[in-house]
Amino acid sequence: MFADPDGPPPQMRIGLLFHAGKIRVHINVEYNTHMSKPELALSNTTSFFLGNIETLFKNAKKHGFKYLEIIPYRWTTAEQILKLQNAYGIQVVGVHMPSTTWQASWPALLRRNVSLWEKLWGLVFYVYLGKAINSPGIKIASLLDNPYLLIHSNIAKDMGKEFEQFQKKIHVAIENIPSDKTLFAGGVFDHGHFNESRLATPSLNLQLLYGEAKPEVIHISYNSRFVHLLPNQKEQDELKQLLQIHQPKYIVIETNPLVSIKKAKLLLEKILNPPF
Repeated sequence: MFADPDGPPPQMRIGLLFHAGKIRVHINVEYNTHMSKPELALSNTTSFFLGNIETLFKNAKKHGFKYLEIIPYRWTTAEQILKLQNAYGIQVVGVHMPSTTWQASWPALLRRNVSLWEKLWGLVFYVYLGKAINSPGIKIASLLDNPYLLIHSNIAKDMGKEFEQFQKKIHVAIENIPSDKTLFAGGVFDHGHFNESRLATPSLNLQLLYGEAKPEVIHISYNSRFVHLLPNQKEQDELKQLLQIHQPKYIVIETNPLVSIKKAKLLLEKILNPPF
């Protein structure tokens, strides 16, 4: 058996056996068996401001996606999602909860000690998504086939003890935000958010934290020039290194509506299937 030169470094055990004055060397090589390629999924950030969740299913069908991560609007219903799944033959594998607030009112959002830009976008998302506590995403996730329910770390903190009860009933995946100095085991890794974390704390060791967390999902959403973009060359190179350490179950394209879905899919396919 030969090791894959592009694969993860194998763990090797070498044993020496002495027999009749001869030395025989036995080498046992252990491979990480969880290195199957991730599945690509599409998020409705790519068509968010249209306010129509069916647009996501149409785009996924057009561009050949089999899996989706949805951010339900206030007016999205579980029955609608089940119907769309059946009609388009595309599976919702993740449900992204609102990330602005768990239960605060919109006037409270405007009183937050953040920039005017953040207050503006917080209000826009509040109009589309409402409070996380009232999100239809909770019911949608409970009726689907065991999707991950994505909760930002700040929302999990705001939930308090209620979050512990949540985890007992639903498959929860926590996503890191820019203020985090760690990643969450089996959660959602947002590379763009982590890059912002490193600006504040340059000593953060991404490879170490990523290897320990082994995220279930990676979000493709970078903020180097604007928000929710594709990775630049440096970010692509780092992403390739991370995929050598651990392969998630899903890689979700979570770009803004101005980014070409076709271009995003081709880029990710190239990263996942490098030429020999």
